[in-house]
Amino acid sequence: MDIINCGPLELLSPPKDCCQECAIKHHPSQPHNPRTFYYQYNFLIKHKRPATWADAMAHCNQQVKDKWLSKLKKLNIDVSSTNITGNIKSEQEVRDRDSIMNLSLFAKRKASPAREKT
Repeated sequence: MDIINCGPLELLSPPKDCCQECAIKHHPSQPHNPRTFYYQYNFLIKHKRPATWADAMAHCNQQVKDKWLSKLKKLNIDVSSTNITGNIKSEQEVRDRDSIMNLSLFAKRKASPAREKT
């Protein structure tokens, strides 16, 4: 396990099966999660400025970016702002946001086979 030394604070590297940029399991084609402490602090150390959603999506292709931009716009989140939560304040707003941002919304769902009645 690697340690990132950043002065008074040291970050442990994420588990090997997680994204090494944001410490969350996600498909490499999807944006990093800029809401994680790991991503925020790691980005700040590397770039000397706070991260934005635009930074988290920088490695994505245009189709993926467009889908995320559409969802973020519905939440009134400015992707170039360092206010990555979009001023969400209540637990219900967090649940609503997470429901909208769920990566499974962007994945094509396979039709599940009908269950046989016994």
